[in-house]
Amino acid sequence: MHLARLTLVASAAAAAVALILPFLDSPLIGDRNGLTADAWPAAVLLAVTGVAALLGDRREGFPVAAVPAAAIINGAALVFSVAKLLDALEAADALHGLGAAAAVGVGAWALVAAASIGLAGAALAASRTVR
Repeated sequence: MHLARLTLVASAAAAAVALILPFLDSPLIGDRNGLTADAWPAAVLLAVTGVAALLGDRREGFPVAAVPAAAIINGAALVFSVAKLLDALEAADALHGLGAAAAVGVGAWALVAAASIGLAGAALAASRTVR
């Protein structure tokens, strides 16, 4: 399988795992994972390119017309995941302002990492053949 396709599939799988991990930990409001924090659209975007990576000739990268589409989709997932990370950071700061303990969970960071890997995979998809 082409490295870009492996990277895109791994990115989609990592995003799915990130959704079940905590995004915000606080005794006041409890744990919020990616599903309750509404971070699932980023995982859906990454899943689109992950599924596309499983289709077609897996020994080659994406067709020339599909590379910009994959880059745009994964770029949108990265922007959305960074926004959800900033949202978790702001929520933790607001809870600290109320005197409650709060911390940003590993899920928010994992989703940003998964989206970054997906964007790298979209860039690698421009290479057509396995070396």
